Amino acid sequence: MVQVRDATSGSLLLVLRGHEHSVYTAGFSPDGAQVAFHWDGPQQDNVDVYVKAVGGGEPLRLTTDPEAELAPAWSPDGSRLAFLKVSANPIRTDVMVMPARA
Repeated sequence: MVQVRDATSGSLLLVLRGHEHSVYTAGFSPDGAQVAFHWDGPQQDNVDVYVKAVGGGEPLRLTTDPEAELAPAWSPDGSRLAFLKVSANPIRTDVMVMPARA
């Protein structure tokens, strides 16, 4: 279980159950309703970008490419997510942008 807490008050904001492995770079949407993160998935087999509503529900997988997609960041209006796509052959990193569909 991963707990997201307010850094000032320590109050619990969000619990990501069943996401014990490799949840990284969590960031809240501008309206605070969603959190985006990269995770290696329930099978721990592929690092992708996910979003989850703060109020609950299951995470929604936004990317499915076999290459690693990391470090999602919200656009100021919350309509898009940017993330890094890391390719192994040849080694390169691209910045990708997509609609935030959650």
